[in-house]
Amino acid sequence: FGGTAGGPILKDKLFWFAGYEGLRVKVGNPSAVTVPMSIGLTPADPNFSMVDACNAVKSGSAGAITTISPLSAQLAGLDPATCKVSPPTDSFENVFPYNPTTSKNFYPGSSATQPLNNGVGKGDWNLSESHHLSGYYFNSTSTQFSGGAIQPYWNVAGYSKTVVMAGGWTWIANSSLVNDLRVGWGGSTASSLPGDVGKLPANPWPKGYGLNTGVTDPAAGIVDGLGVPGTSGTRGPQGQLNIKDTVSYLRGNHAFKFGFEHVWVKFDNATSTDARGSVNFPSLTAFLQGLPDSGNIRSSIQLENDRARWYAAFVQDTWRISPRLTLTPGVRYEYAGAPYDINKHIGTFDPSAPGGIVQVGSGLDHAR
Repeated sequence: FGGTAGGPILKDKLFWFAGYEGLRVKVGNPSAVTVPMSIGLTPADPNFSMVDACNAVKSGSAGAITTISPLSAQLAGLDPATCKVSPPTDSFENVFPYNPTTSKNFYPGSSATQPLNNGVGKGDWNLSESHHLSGYYFNSTSTQFSGGAIQPYWNVAGYSKTVVMAGGWTWIANSSLVNDLRVGWGGSTASSLPGDVGKLPANPWPKGYGLNTGVTDPAAGIVDGLGVPGTSGTRGPQGQLNIKDTVSYLRGNHAFKFGFEHVWVKFDNATSTDARGSVNFPSLTAFLQGLPDSGNIRSSIQLENDRARWYAAFVQDTWRISPRLTLTPGVRYEYAGAPYDINKHIGTFDPSAPGGIVQVGSGLDHAR
């Protein structure tokens, strides 16, 4: 939904235009995930029943360890003494979906939503017969909630904003000479935050998980699902600044045109994929025994502050040799500068260098 409007402010001099567009999207998540049952089964199945897995550990049929890990019991809402599973409350922790049915399929049910708001504004000003100014502004803001997480407090929220600003000045010096100057910026910012952002893992439930992971930054969150790490972080503000000037000149049978363009590129990224790591268990009984078989965590956080400069110049001639023959010769030269990181975090391969790796961007700090 949306609308547009525009009109003159000063007759034949100053004009305005504005528009708005709104989008509201809601998409369900019918996909199923596999979760353990919170009740015992007949016959017992320690692969899918938390209760049966608990009894298998305590009876010794799951291995030599016959005690339930206190942390695993806490996360699963399990009473180690009775092997009973209880749903979570404000004072009782259970991060697993409470499943008192005999079905291992669980449908999270939370929908993905995406409110989107776009706005545009434009102005034109005829200063005189020789000078014309124009300005343009576009803003697109979106808030996205991923939905579909095993628990609603693990849904990921994404925030993005795109802004385009542009201005132009056209100067008609005379009937033969016109100069057109354009300047514009197109940029964006985006962030992805875990649903449990603001929680310290070591804090007691429900402000945390009673899990001392060593994480002390509440902005880091802990998980996007049961042991399933995801992407979080921010990107931007980033974009491109473009400056372009062209000159048109008429002389006899020739229409000359030449110009210059400069683009400054900025890319900032602090997105962290799998930075929170994962711990994997081969079975439900191994989870209750506290016996993981693998795990991973990134050893570094992806942090980029890249810059680049591009240049271009051209000249062309539209030559009307006769009423039936026109030639348009021209040449354009472009230079795309290599990207560099202002912190010198970019390297490249050079077989002649010691170790084969050399740094890119040394001495370019002035171009930040």
